[in-house]
Amino acid sequence: MGNRNRPVAITAAAGIASGGLVLGFGLLGVPVSSGFGGALSANATLLSPASAAFSIWSLIYLGLSGFVGWLWFGDHFDRPRIETVNVPAAWSLILNGLWLVVVQFGGDSLAALWLSVAVIVALEVSLAVTMIGLAGVAAADPVELVVVDGTFGLYFGWTTVAVAANIAAAARASGLRPAQFSAELVASAAVLVLALVGVIFARNLGGRFSIAAAMGWGLGWIAAGRITAEPASIVVGTVAGLATLLVLSAPVMARIRAARLRVSQAQD
Repeated sequence: MGNRNRPVAITAAAGIASGGLVLGFGLLGVPVSSGFGGALSANATLLSPASAAFSIWSLIYLGLSGFVGWLWFGDHFDRPRIETVNVPAAWSLILNGLWLVVVQFGGDSLAALWLSVAVIVALEVSLAVTMIGLAGVAAADPVELVVVDGTFGLYFGWTTVAVAANIAAAARASGLRPAQFSAELVASAAVLVLALVGVIFARNLGGRFSIAAAMGWGLGWIAAGRITAEPASIVVGTVAGLATLLVLSAPVMARIRAARLRVSQAQD
């Protein structure tokens, strides 16, 4: 696909995502929280973020709109760095729209709920490829850093938490309902895995604050949901709160580590 067609393709992908958004917000159907009989609601599982957490989508979609608009001006879409990530970025938009369509029309189908898991995992992979591509070369200017790296960092970080919540919802809908102690143990372990993933992202993707902010936002609202709403769990809420602090501090530690390494190499 030639460079001149790339903005058209990614704009079309953004259109698909926007169509899904209209459905997802319930403007032409039921909102995501009501999909699959409420399996994806803020009170569905121990890994469900409180409902306020989903307001991050407004910021993500604003950033994605800015990204698509930015591609149409100057030589932005001709830059090798942007060319590298255009395809996975476009796929992330398409898969986002597809996920919302599956939720909208899945009814109470368990198969459709698990299909939504498969779609969101594919979305996570497309975003991971995008972020790896962006991490390979520095942004050309501050605007690119904000519009591209910042937007997709938020998108990636939030989707990482959403994957865990989606899997937990599908597992519960499938009849996996362990006793309270076991459920809290599994949920706490999942939260700690998310925290570890956040640390890995920080160390391997340049200590990006956007990823950490979105993951911290999601984990923080999991903590708030477990402490202030149902299903209540002080244990999971406390672990999620600690995980939030760990994820938010990870980019700082990663940047300090990278700076020390550069100094050490310069001295050798």
